[in-house]
Amino acid sequence: MAQTANAEGGHVVRGIICALLGGVFWGFSGTCAQLLMQQYDVPALWITCVRLLAAAFCFLVVVSIRDRSTLLAVFRDRHSLVMLVVFSLFGVVLVQVSYLNSIKYVGAGTATVIEQLALIIIMFFVCIKTWRLPKWREVLGLIAALLGMFVIATQGDIGVLALPPEGLFWGLVSAVAVACYTLIPGDLLKKWGSMIVTGLSMLFGGVISTAFVQPWTMPVTLDVTAMVVLVAIILVGTLAAYMFYLQGIADAGPVRASLLCCVEPVSAMILSFVWLHTAVSGYDIVGCVLILAMVVLVTQRDEAADVSEDLTVAVEEVS
Repeated sequence: MAQTANAEGGHVVRGIICALLGGVFWGFSGTCAQLLMQQYDVPALWITCVRLLAAAFCFLVVVSIRDRSTLLAVFRDRHSLVMLVVFSLFGVVLVQVSYLNSIKYVGAGTATVIEQLALIIIMFFVCIKTWRLPKWREVLGLIAALLGMFVIATQGDIGVLALPPEGLFWGLVSAVAVACYTLIPGDLLKKWGSMIVTGLSMLFGGVISTAFVQPWTMPVTLDVTAMVVLVAIILVGTLAAYMFYLQGIADAGPVRASLLCCVEPVSAMILSFVWLHTAVSGYDIVGCVLILAMVVLVTQRDEAADVSEDLTVAVEEVS
């Protein structure tokens, strides 16, 4: 019995470490994208196309080795394919485009903080779907989130919008997109698993966006440093981050893992400040703390059965 308890405890510790690494790697990914856009003038749409296609290839190579028969079975299910395309466009592609554009205008740290508002959207969806009023923690979380957004957007001056309107717009769109990313693929994930759904949705999203954007027509020039940063976005900020997060869910549980992954906006803000020298004000820090408080309040479990697990399904998976 003691050995079993020790083994389970060891798995929880491993899950905590993996979930933390997943959040840090996603924050690192946003900072890398900020560098490419600000110092190399790489368009957000170009990064979206390249990142989706390259990450899809990596995911599908892993899946084809581990579960090739299930991967092939997806292509014989017409309904699943249609839903995958819908998820690709309104979940995967919209998340990438809106998040990267938000980074372009307000920086990785602030963009990632604003993105956390997706939890509020998901909370309202769950309340409407289950015909219930928000719990007291969820109400407090909503108040904290709105206050945090207000502090960041005004920098303490009520009459002035301190954030660029474009940055605030794309940040809010990214929150909506993350909510769509979390809510749309529920049946797909149950039927096919997260690795297959993520890999194929990235593939479909990458192919469709590439066909419309035509990134090869964009004048992008990358030196060795920029190429290393791009590879880091794909391998560390996408593939490794997602796989660490999955291991964190398996070992530590979805609620604890999602809470730990809220280190993402903090890591993005710190990395942007240290690496790219992005200005961070006291108001930014206060706003970040308030929005992280929202995340804790909304996802915290009560002694009674809480719906918080419905709110913690992968909100941090595409930054």
